[in-house]
Amino acid sequence: MKLREILSYIPKEQLRMFALEYQVDRQVKKLSGEVMFYLLLFSSLNVRHNSLRTLEQFYSSPTFTGLFDKPIKHAKYNSISDRLRTINADYFKAIFESVLSRYSDSYLKPKDNIIAFDSTIVTLSSKLLKTGMKVGSYQGLNGIKFSVAFSSVPVNSKLFTQRGFIPRKMLRSKS
Repeated sequence: MKLREILSYIPKEQLRMFALEYQVDRQVKKLSGEVMFYLLLFSSLNVRHNSLRTLEQFYSSPTFTGLFDKPIKHAKYNSISDRLRTINADYFKAIFESVLSRYSDSYLKPKDNIIAFDSTIVTLSSKLLKTGMKVGSYQGLNGIKFSVAFSSVPVNSKLFTQRGFIPRKMLRSKS
C-alpha cells in the first residue's frame, strides 16, 4: 500500500479530533501528534529497519515535508526520541482502530479471516527501559515483546513486559 492510500482512510479532521481527545499536542510546538503519526507511517513504509537517525532524515526530506500544507522545521533525533517517549500511545491505537475499521469494511471478508501472529522482543539497557522482562543472564537489560496479529493487514497488537504470553490470548482480548 502507498502512503496516500493509507492516509485516505483517515481524514485530517479525524486526526485532529484524536489529538484533542488524547491531548497529544498539549505543550508541543513542532512535533505534533499528526506529524509523528505521518513520520512513523512514512518511515515504516520506506525502510525495513528503523532508527531515530532514520526518522530524523525522513523528517527533513522533501518527500515528507511535502505532505504538509505549511513548512515544518528541522528536528533532531533526540527531540524525536523525547516526543516518542512522552506521546500518549492511545492516540496511535485510536488511529489504528479507525483505519482498520474503514479498511476492513471495504476489503476484509469473514471467509478470508486467517490470522497469523508475529512477535519480536526488543532489548534495551535497563537505564532506558524501566519496565520489562529480564532477558538472559545479564542484569542490565530489560526486554519488551511486541506481538501483532495479521489478517491481510495488522488487526491487533499488544505490548508485553512479562513472560508467559500465548498468542491465542490476543484473539480474545482487544488491546
